[in-house]
Amino acid sequence: MIGHFSQEEDEEYGGGSGSGSNKGGQRSNSGGFKKRPRNVTKTSKMFYLKFLGVILIIEAYFSYQFGSIREFASSTAIKVQELNVTSSIYPFLWFNLNTQRELYYSHTKLINGTGAFL
Repeated sequence: MIGHFSQEEDEEYGGGSGSGSNKGGQRSNSGGFKKRPRNVTKTSKMFYLKFLGVILIIEAYFSYQFGSIREFASSTAIKVQELNVTSSIYPFLWFNLNTQRELYYSHTKLINGTGAFL
């Protein structure tokens, strides 16, 4: 017969009624089976590898940020201690300058409840 396929050819090209063995294909809208696209797993593997690469880059970025923040925090703690010492020195120096100025005006002035000269 012209224009008709045998049952084997019909199943191979997806034009059959769906009877017969499933050769790993998917069901088509016409009731037959269509062939599965080639290299699907390779495409998925490449996608997952690219995705994993991007995730690793993002993880490396945040790990670097975490380390740099810890280093910044420790150096800031040292600078705060230096600032506390420096800021406590200035009032003491001003107290000394004011005391010297008062001693120029009066040698009998009491400083912190005691005489300036022993």
